Amino acid sequence: MIRYGEIAAAKVLELAAALKAVPTEKGSLLDETILLWAPGWAAPGQLASPYHVVLLGGKLLGVKVGRELQIPQITTFQPWMNANERVTTGIPHNGLLRRVGKIFGVERPLHSFGIRQA
Repeated sequence: MIRYGEIAAAKVLELAAALKAVPTEKGSLLDETILLWAPGWAAPGQLASPYHVVLLGGKLLGVKVGRELQIPQITTFQPWMNANERVTTGIPHNGLLRRVGKIFGVERPLHSFGIRQA
């Protein structure tokens, strides 16, 4: 899996470089685009903790660039687990997806993204 991650990362960087090479009125196409790469998102049982999300570009869209964020860890019980199992994860990525939608002008308020817990 490490080799897979290296290949995927190289492809994401290749795409970012291609976007950066295209000039626009205010910067580059990368500045007007958000690349969201989340290599750890998969089926619930396969999610690595901590997982890493990479946002590239978006400088002209208001994305604060050049930062690394450490997300607080929380321990939860998930419905697919046995009663004595607990999972330590970060804050759900739904907030990130809502924010990206807002950047691109999603008209209706995004109060949630994905399936709500009952």
